[in-house]
Amino acid sequence: KTVDPYAFYGCPALTDVSIPNTIESIGTYAFAYCEKIKEITLPENLKSIGLIVDDEEYAKKIPEKTHEKLHTKPS
Repeated sequence: KTVDPYAFYGCPALTDVSIPNTIESIGTYAFAYCEKIKEITLPENLKSIGLIVDDEEYAKKIPEKTHEKLHTKPS
């Protein structure tokens, strides 16, 4: 039910990420330095999330409704 911290850290192959509804938490920097990611889609039932990306530019790839739910909207 968890994506571990640093699980995909620096993975060059990731482009679009869709986390299944079975996942309830995502660890810190799970997708940091995955520079080819275009979009990250998170499940509605997500209960906790660490800082999953390494900067504001990557954070903008997370859907708006997810930011609203988790109070993580980038500036």
